Amino acid sequence: SLNVPSGGDPRHTMLLVGVYYVLYTLNPKLLLNTGLTRPFTCITPQGSVLNPVHPAAVGMRSLTCARLRSVIFGAFSQAVPERLPAAPAGNNCIVNVMT
Repeated sequence: SLNVPSGGDPRHTMLLVGVYYVLYTLNPKLLLNTGLTRPFTCITPQGSVLNPVHPAAVGMRSLTCARLRSVIFGAFSQAVPERLPAAPAGNNCIVNVMT
């Protein structure tokens, strides 16, 4: 998905959260520190929906990141079904009230 011109700030750090959730599910005693996160790299094409550039619309980017977490859970639940539950439904309900 390419950029759609709009206002907003693309600086979010939620892309690897799905991987961390899976790791915690596999081993709940893990500690979140740089030793855990260092081996992971997030590679996304610049200008895509996961790596937008100005003036991309990013106001509700949390929905995309939540869907990405579902996709990651789905992939890992197929890879190790005996250790990980099924992926979530992937649907989100977010109410955005602007005052």
